[in-house]
Amino acid sequence: MPVNAAWKLGALLAAVTISLPLHAQEPAWPSRTIVIVVATSPGSAGDIYSRLYSQKISEVTGWRFVVDNKPGAGAILGTTFAARSAPNGHTLLNASSSMTTAPILYKNLSFDPVKSFTAITLLSNAPSMLLVRTGFPAKTLQEYVAYVKANPGKVNFGTTGIGSIAHLTGFQLHRILGLEVTYVPYKGPADIANAIMSGEIHTTLGAMTVNIPMVKAGKASILGVSTLARNRMIPDVPTLSEAGAQGFEHDAWTGLVAPSAVPAAIINRLSSEFQKAGRHPDIVQKLAPTGQLFGGSSPEEFQRLIVRETERWKALAREVNLEPQD
Repeated sequence: MPVNAAWKLGALLAAVTISLPLHAQEPAWPSRTIVIVVATSPGSAGDIYSRLYSQKISEVTGWRFVVDNKPGAGAILGTTFAARSAPNGHTLLNASSSMTTAPILYKNLSFDPVKSFTAITLLSNAPSMLLVRTGFPAKTLQEYVAYVKANPGKVNFGTTGIGSIAHLTGFQLHRILGLEVTYVPYKGPADIANAIMSGEIHTTLGAMTVNIPMVKAGKASILGVSTLARNRMIPDVPTLSEAGAQGFEHDAWTGLVAPSAVPAAIINRLSSEFQKAGRHPDIVQKLAPTGQLFGGSSPEEFQRLIVRETERWKALAREVNLEPQD
């Protein structure tokens, strides 16, 4: 082969060899701002955690975050938006138990809580509290039971929508106690807290994170906590189970998920950074007074929780013959 031709062939092969890895490389991530969709209103537990953790991660990594609140329809609106987003790791969802109730509410959902998302990590796991507004004629669960039985359907219980997690846990609690209340829907936990303080509703089952400040301000009283063990922040308050609602248990959890098909490398990186943020002394100190529990979780552990919760509410719906709407 002529020298000139050989030289050209060698140069061509070298160019191809050099260019292959460049074309095979994945685009840098994150390449732009990461959006965390929160399907509840500002001031909710998911909103608080999303802002707190993302701010800490930004300080460490330089990543940019923005929290996008999309409340409505018992968290269906925001969850649907996140499920339809491109699976590139730039749109995430702060999910809660509300996501797992969706299949029992609607027949034609555009997302599935298990199949449409990839779990990243559990952000928080906090007890709920049965709250009554100041002036309500009950200071204990037993007194609450007596009053509601004497006034069936006249006590207003705040929820985040019919069929939402707040409604279902409230329904389950009152079913155990043999009580009839009226369920009043609101857009989010902060709206329910305002309704308690203004006197629009009498009671709700709300997360400690959102409602402890209201209790400390004397605007509401706690009749019991939803975990099977008493909470270390309020050890004098009995669990609802020990106070009379035997076997009742509920944890108000929030976690981070991404649309399905996001690459595993991105999922694992996000999980690692959010877990590290949750263990940072600044965040531990801020969250300690709320009584919530945080230890983080692997994507696999969080995925198993989502599956368990989804099956739990499907079973309850079958038990009470709750039919999904069109």
